[in-house]
Amino acid sequence: MIKRFKKIIKSLPVIGPIVSWWINRKNKYKNATYWIEKYLSDGRSYIIQIGANDGVSGDPLFDMAQKHENWKLLLVEPVLHLFDQLKNNYGNTVRVTYVNAAINEDGGSQSFYVIDQKAYQEIPNLSRDYEQIGSFDKQHLISLGGERLRKFIAPIEVQSYSLIQLLDLYEINHFDALLLDAEGYDWLILKQLDLEKHRPKIIFFEQTHLNSKDVQDFWNIFSEKYAIYRFTINFLCISKDVLLPGDLRKLSSKALRL
Repeated sequence: MIKRFKKIIKSLPVIGPIVSWWINRKNKYKNATYWIEKYLSDGRSYIIQIGANDGVSGDPLFDMAQKHENWKLLLVEPVLHLFDQLKNNYGNTVRVTYVNAAINEDGGSQSFYVIDQKAYQEIPNLSRDYEQIGSFDKQHLISLGGERLRKFIAPIEVQSYSLIQLLDLYEINHFDALLLDAEGYDWLILKQLDLEKHRPKIIFFEQTHLNSKDVQDFWNIFSEKYAIYRFTINFLCISKDVLLPGDLRKLSSKALRL
């Protein structure tokens, strides 16, 4: 009934365009990428993305990065065939640094679990989304893929760095955004961030694999300096140093409250 009413209102010659504008304006506030772009579009932003995958599939950054050619990106992806696709999708450009590695707590060469490509040959219509769930934790892949994929879970050796090692290796003293999609390792990576030394404007990461203690620990550390919002499976954190007062109201329905 409500959808039908909105459709009728939108069809009215004078009122319709105004209502459509108002609805579209309200809807954009529900999209995390709107807020990421808003707070990064004022200059030469430096963005770190950990778990960049192929750069396109389900990716929040790619379209924005194409619009903002003054942004610099450090893109981290451990799985070689996805890393090659990532480089192909972004292209050879000096503003993008590619890192074929994984990020964890220790660094060094380690086993990393992926779904073997044979799975796509033997299981009809298997979603390519499973290419996006590599992890240091084999059990994590089993829990997501189920028993039918257990025999296709294969270890690969990858170079890994801690977050601090990554920043030191690439001599990064300042960055404006940190985006994470690390399949259960997001909090293990994020808690390495020294907020006295590095305080990016934006932190965006998948929170579905955090348990209640992880969420509480995250809140205890980050809520003093960041406003934290839940967008479906992700947390969006905006530094209180840059958050505009008017945006507090627009984001109020998304605010994380513990």
